[in-house]
Amino acid sequence: MTEQKLFVQVAEDSFNHGALACLEQGEEGAEPKLETMDAIADDPNVQFVGHQKNVMDHAVKEGGTGFVAIENDIVPDRLIPSTIEALQEYEVTGIRRGVLMKIDMCLFGVKDDDTAIHSVASHPAALSQIGKWKAGKDLAKLPDAQLGTSGTVRKLAEGGYASGTVAVGPKWSGERHDNLVLLKDGVQDHDRNKTLFAELEVRRRETPVDKATAQAHLAEIRDALVTRIDRVDGVFSHIADIPEEGLQVAA
Repeated sequence: MTEQKLFVQVAEDSFNHGALACLEQGEEGAEPKLETMDAIADDPNVQFVGHQKNVMDHAVKEGGTGFVAIENDIVPDRLIPSTIEALQEYEVTGIRRGVLMKIDMCLFGVKDDDTAIHSVASHPAALSQIGKWKAGKDLAKLPDAQLGTSGTVRKLAEGGYASGTVAVGPKWSGERHDNLVLLKDGVQDHDRNKTLFAELEVRRRETPVDKATAQAHLAEIRDALVTRIDRVDGVFSHIADIPEEGLQVAA
């Protein structure tokens, strides 16, 4: 899959994992395949390391690249806050590749669980995007930023939540588990919900910068990518016209 170490934001079966699988498959508009995701997870040069700061720290210390979320349609100001935070300590020197992927959130429950739904678990960002479905329902939110979307789905499958709990995550995260059932596809508030991801070369800043400077830097990265998008057709679109050696960003 990759000859150089690649550090990926969040965890296996996350939306980030799916976006990386889309890039590896190279089939415009196709959904990520479980076999591609498995090959990525089994690649010794690929590691899922959680927060963007961890991604960039590992990339610098171990001489690799990082794969992180850049922008989302429905995040305030669109740029990803946790990536901005990481860029206060790191700067991007090159862009290897990118992908724009539709974020389709699915609601999963446990098969044969007849208990009335009383709680919904997921990453806090995902829970903030299901207001229409949740409206009028007296449901407790169970946010877990550490586990994320795929992790809460896995925890549900492993019996980690009380009966009557459901979880929100990527479609493929639920397909892993025979004891889960898809209750609703596209549970997110906005159908046109897309996230821009990129594989980046980074270095540590000599001196940390303020949030505004980091935000402007991420906007520069975003602009360099979006000018190369051919189209969004189906699940994802490659970022076109990035040379093999990548795009150079920082001097």
